[in-house]
Amino acid sequence: MADIDGINELISHIQRLEDSIDNIIKESLDETATMVIADTKLNTPVKTGALRRSWTHDNVEHNGDTYTVEVGSSLLYAPFVEEGHRQGNTFVQGRFMLRDSIDKNKDKLQQKINDKLSKLK
Repeated sequence: MADIDGINELISHIQRLEDSIDNIIKESLDETATMVIADTKLNTPVKTGALRRSWTHDNVEHNGDTYTVEVGSSLLYAPFVEEGHRQGNTFVQGRFMLRDSIDKNKDKLQQKINDKLSKLK
């Protein structure tokens, strides 16, 4: 069986493109998660500052076709401030600082990826 001229170079180029695309997606997700955390901190109510300081994100994970990054707070009361809670007979409305920050930055993620992919050669 004869080798096709340049097939090894083509395969190598495709693998480099795949690695580049993977890096673009991971980098864009990490940048967007950082922006989400910054926006969330700006919108977090402050009594002691502990909740505001606690917002963070993990490293981007890639599993199959899925890329994920966790954003949040390790403080036990963070979900109650985010989503609301009952205090005695009164319901304290949630502040939705994380949800709103995610919504605000969702489209920016797609734009970041598109911009970086358009520069890929």
